[in-house]
Amino acid sequence: MLKAEIAGEGVPIRGVPQGGLLSPLLSNIVLNELDWWIASQWETFQPKRHYSSHSYEYKMLRETSQLKEVFIVRYADDFKLFCKKRSDADKLFQAVQMWLRERLSLEISQEKSKVVNLKKHYSEFLGIKMKLWHKGNKWVIKAHVHDKAVEKAKSTLKDKVKKLQKISYAQKR
Repeated sequence: MLKAEIAGEGVPIRGVPQGGLLSPLLSNIVLNELDWWIASQWETFQPKRHYSSHSYEYKMLRETSQLKEVFIVRYADDFKLFCKKRSDADKLFQAVQMWLRERLSLEISQEKSKVVNLKKHYSEFLGIKMKLWHKGNKWVIKAHVHDKAVEKAKSTLKDKVKKLQKISYAQKR
């Protein structure tokens, strides 16, 4: 199953074919270690003192430590890392590239990977575009279906309607 031939390319000697049944599963298995590593940098970091809630713990970490606040959202091999400052994001981007290369022998796609300021620009993830908006004294995320995903859905619906119309017309004859 892992050695299935790819049309026009032959049998792959490395990696898993994109779109295959095993691709998302194997991505989750391999990149689970990335989740743990990122979480250990902030989310699951164990301070010396025990706090009654995560929100209070995070507040104290922000005030008393040099740790950089970072969260990961990942689906298979697509992931976003969220942090507060551009300087932290740039350092984290380099650290993740190096960590993936050294620990997992993986390279980040230079064309698809970048640091984005969500207060100024949209970012796309799994067909959703998101941006931060100022609401009162807080920043909230606004998410919309990405334009490409909307166009693809429209095209699919049009094709299905045409198919149904052909079936309906054929039944009337």
